[in-house]
Amino acid sequence: MNKHIDRLGRIVIPHDIRDKMKVTPLDTFHVYYENGKIIIEKSAGQCIFCGKTQGLVQLGDLAVCGECRRALKEAKSGDVIPLAP
Repeated sequence: MNKHIDRLGRIVIPHDIRDKMKVTPLDTFHVYYENGKIIIEKSAGQCIFCGKTQGLVQLGDLAVCGECRRALKEAKSGDVIPLAP
């Protein structure tokens, strides 16, 4: 299926793909360029801090992995928590 980009740089994700992915109007996506391709991934399945996709807990619309949860739990006021790239 071919789609065009409008003058504002937008592209419409086809309805059948949105349905399969259970995309709603306020969902967020991670968009990046890799090996000559534009990759669009639904963000709800990744830790908001480090990007991991395993062992997630949902906090409203946000997801946090176990490692980042532990770091946050152990942190004290004023601490700086290093995050994995």
